[in-house]
Amino acid sequence: MKNSKRKKLDDCDETSLQNEFTKLQEAYKFVERREVTVKNVDDLKQLGAIYSSQMLNCSKRSDPFPEFNESEEESSRRSKRPRLLKLPSDGSIFNDGIPFHHFALTQLKDRHINRLKANGIEIKERQFSKAENKQISENWRSFAAAHEIPEDEAHIYMSAATATETPEKHRERINFTNQTFLRPWLCSKLLNRTAIQVFRRCYHIFRVSSFDGEDLRKWTPEDDRRLLELYKEVGNCWEYIGNELMHPRYACYLRYYKLIGKENNDGNCESSSEWSKVEIARLYNYLADHLTRNPVLVAILPKYANLDENVNWDDKEINLPSRSPSQIKEKWEKLKNEFRAVKERTQAETIREILREVILEDTCLLSKAKIYKTKGKGNKDFDSPEQLSEFILILKDFLEKQQIDKIRNIDGEQIKEKFDEEEKPFRIPVKKFLRCARYLQFIGRRLGLFKMLPLEQDLICVRLELIAFILKKIDKFIVKKKVLRKYTKRFLRKKGWGIREQLVFVDRNLENYEDYEEPIGKLLNILSLNKVRSVENKHSKNFKN
Repeated sequence: MKNSKRKKLDDCDETSLQNEFTKLQEAYKFVERREVTVKNVDDLKQLGAIYSSQMLNCSKRSDPFPEFNESEEESSRRSKRPRLLKLPSDGSIFNDGIPFHHFALTQLKDRHINRLKANGIEIKERQFSKAENKQISENWRSFAAAHEIPEDEAHIYMSAATATETPEKHRERINFTNQTFLRPWLCSKLLNRTAIQVFRRCYHIFRVSSFDGEDLRKWTPEDDRRLLELYKEVGNCWEYIGNELMHPRYACYLRYYKLIGKENNDGNCESSSEWSKVEIARLYNYLADHLTRNPVLVAILPKYANLDENVNWDDKEINLPSRSPSQIKEKWEKLKNEFRAVKERTQAETIREILREVILEDTCLLSKAKIYKTKGKGNKDFDSPEQLSEFILILKDFLEKQQIDKIRNIDGEQIKEKFDEEEKPFRIPVKKFLRCARYLQFIGRRLGLFKMLPLEQDLICVRLELIAFILKKIDKFIVKKKVLRKYTKRFLRKKGWGIREQLVFVDRNLENYEDYEEPIGKLLNILSLNKVRSVENKHSKNFKN
């Protein structure tokens, strides 16, 4: 009798565990069963979708779900989840209720970006905001609570793991990550970020040193001694060294080479004045014009390491009269080290990400356009916006004829021949003009002008045609954002196109959305990033069912 009762109790416990496990699995399908409305947005910032409340509610229960032994069939089914960027067959972005770009640590391709755009999602490329950092931390806390993991062990799954674990522990961690959907969980409420972006950010948020109350940025003589010993022992395994010293790996990297430099120079290094931001930008621009590959690539890729051997460091075009050739070359070597360090620290995939960490973007672009010290005198390279628009239209026709989809893929010699055929005076190097065209495209993208184009017309040639149209209408290079938007709408009317509808997913359970700030009346220089004071006005929008 007692045995039968005990058996019934065991069966009940197993049934309850099975029910809890089913609920947890169903929580990952929150989007498919979530009532979501789509609202049209004209002049709002990208809000991002609130799509993961069901998962978070499930993970915040008071009694964490105990470990459940899956059947082989269930384990096999879960192990066959999409590990690559598999596009859903129904035209949406969800695989089993989870956005496809939140599954794998893989870079997006054009087809993935186009699918996201078709669903109203623009992937952010700029740095993470405080709100995004806070959201990642909240996601980790909810995950830790649901799986009974101490919150201070985040670094084991983010940053410290690859440096200290054995192969068996590595496989165990990867299996745990896959079975618990750690990646999409940490990406919840971040639709405009990819999994690889979020995990790179997690490395900095949850690094080992961030869990200690002391200021670990201060190095002691004992730390320096151990750093040199560890480097002799394990080489450049900065992840391992950082965990041993409780310092970020990038800090260890910089500290080591600083110590090596002191030992080599013995305090007798040549003293020189500090380089200004504009001087650094001039040097970079000169190398960008005269090297066969981008200077960042020359610095970080071994196969291009010898391309700077024939640079004439005494060339007057560098425009650094207060610097000797040896000083200029030495500065370039330091810049290369900085590029490599940024690549090591951030694992950046694009030149832009590396460049903006070393050279301030506004300074670099200011130096490119040569409009510093030209207050009220216009631009030295182009007499007027209308003249620049003529060159942009020639570039657009060339791209259309050659069927090229990116400006950086243009052959400089061919485009130069095209300008010669059109008999247009060209006073600047071709590479510099192409950089200017790419910058104008960047301005249009940053201000949201291209988001107004119909999705099927959002092509490089149409973008350049829009830029040329705006340049013809304005009489100076400094204009307001509302003026650019006005001429963009006029361009759309001329073409007979409507403004693209921007889609934002909004939870039906929300009666209103948080206030947001939008700058108005801001002066924008389309050939430089001069900082101009702007007036901000707070708006409040309510999204109701």
